[in-house]
Amino acid sequence: MSPLISFVIPCFNLPEALVRACLDSILSLSLRPGEREIIVVDDGSEPTLEPLLEPYRQDVIFVRKANGGVGDARNEGLKRCKGRYVHFVDGDDALIADGYGQILSLLRNHKPDVLMFRGANHPEAVSRLRISAMTTGAAYMSRHNMRAAVWGYVFERTLAGGLWFDVTLKYGEDEYFTDLLILRSKRLLDTTVPAYHYRSRPTSAMHDKSPSGMKKRLDDGMKVMKLLAAHYASSDEGCRAALARRVAQLGMDHLYNVMRFTKSRRVTEKSVNGMIKEGMFPLPMKRYTFRYAVFALLSRYRAGRDLLRFVTAFFNP
Repeated sequence: MSPLISFVIPCFNLPEALVRACLDSILSLSLRPGEREIIVVDDGSEPTLEPLLEPYRQDVIFVRKANGGVGDARNEGLKRCKGRYVHFVDGDDALIADGYGQILSLLRNHKPDVLMFRGANHPEAVSRLRISAMTTGAAYMSRHNMRAAVWGYVFERTLAGGLWFDVTLKYGEDEYFTDLLILRSKRLLDTTVPAYHYRSRPTSAMHDKSPSGMKKRLDDGMKVMKLLAAHYASSDEGCRAALARRVAQLGMDHLYNVMRFTKSRRVTEKSVNGMIKEGMFPLPMKRYTFRYAVFALLSRYRAGRDLLRFVTAFFNP
């Protein structure tokens, strides 16, 4: 019998204590050994993680590969999964036992093809469980802001057939994979339960404030928008509406990040011109959220962009 769920854990030069805590949190769940599959992908760590995993060798499938980035490591793990469901768990994070127990019950009882949940920055987070009505991914994406981090959902393995992480992306690889996967979903459940303990570490890529790191983040954000927009032509009406909202919101995020990282009028205007060439500016005037509507309106005018840049610099000194 296939496992109920496969956990894919990419690791690269992580502290041993965090990797152990991650594995222990999975092993403490109410899953029998035959119901779980744990795949640890060592993405070229030096030294290798293999000795650390010796106490777990009965419970863990260990894969070592040359360093290729987190997306490449997740792809390698996904190729090896045999479970009905897949969950990507970062090796420096952990699962919250009570919350994840509710997730497992929902998987067994409702059988969604995607189940979304919340993260928390402390391991004892408790929240009353609320469940959305079952819906399609396109309908969900057209009505909600997306939480793109791959650790925030469990999905049926067959749903991802032929879909892989773009290994050229250092930032936004979650965004691209998540959005396209959600669009394939016919049975999506969203919950409020905190089931994932997210640890923010200063050495992570998201904290790279170097000029090269910020440029890569901005370039990758633009690339993700272009990759998603490329799916317009082959999508039905519902998926096009969902993609339009997502690309518009990513466009807002991109301009906000340009203003936040560079604080430069010249770079902001250059970015606007680049988005115009790609057909992504001006941002469509939609009431997706109040914040989006205000940003979209102000960003249409140079004076409005100057005001946005001033406000952004004030709150991000």
